[in-house]
Amino acid sequence: MVVICLVFLLAIFSSKAQDDICPGAVAERETYLLVDCPPFHNCILRIYYCCFFDETNQELTVRIKQIHFLGQTDDRSSRAAWNCYLACYRYNEEKFWDDVASGIVKDLKRYDNPCLPFVPECGGGGNAFIIVKITRSTCWYFENFWFTKYEDQWLLGMKPCGVEKCFWEYKICKRGGDVEILEKLKYATAPPECNWEEPTELPPPGKTWEEYWRTDCFPKPCVF
Repeated sequence: MVVICLVFLLAIFSSKAQDDICPGAVAERETYLLVDCPPFHNCILRIYYCCFFDETNQELTVRIKQIHFLGQTDDRSSRAAWNCYLACYRYNEEKFWDDVASGIVKDLKRYDNPCLPFVPECGGGGNAFIIVKITRSTCWYFENFWFTKYEDQWLLGMKPCGVEKCFWEYKICKRGGDVEILEKLKYATAPPECNWEEPTELPPPGKTWEEYWRTDCFPKPCVF
């Protein structure tokens, strides 16, 4: 009973810490990606983000809150989640982050997404576009935690622990009801400030996939 209570309290603390990175957000969203990362296929990622809109400058800022690794469509185990992470991220970092950004942009285009209640028509004169900035931290940590919102199971997540320093910037407008990307840029503002090395194997020594744990913060530099 003591162990269960401790896990529950740690999960609440972790959730609250994540909520604190999005004060005053217009909305908080989650979206899914299905990606092939040979030799593993149909890897599922769940991305959480929040958005802030600056009406004066017609600029939307999106902050990536966390990423859950859900394994594969036919294997939702924590081991499958770790294998998908290794194949999707460790072997092709740039594609991984571009896929995450593209997944967020796709979700932003949904008619029911409150982050973008209005998108100007292309060619309307003046600043007939909205700037969308998707940001991510350069320091992250892994967390294995009990998740009950959709699945009663242990999940592997990756969460930020530093300031957003990697940016994808889009200029978008609407043409015939469809959102169109006019321009796309990628840039970094500073290197990581965390020093711990990223784990090469999980769970950490002495831990299992069926208990709560989290790693130290480790650097994930911008890769463009």
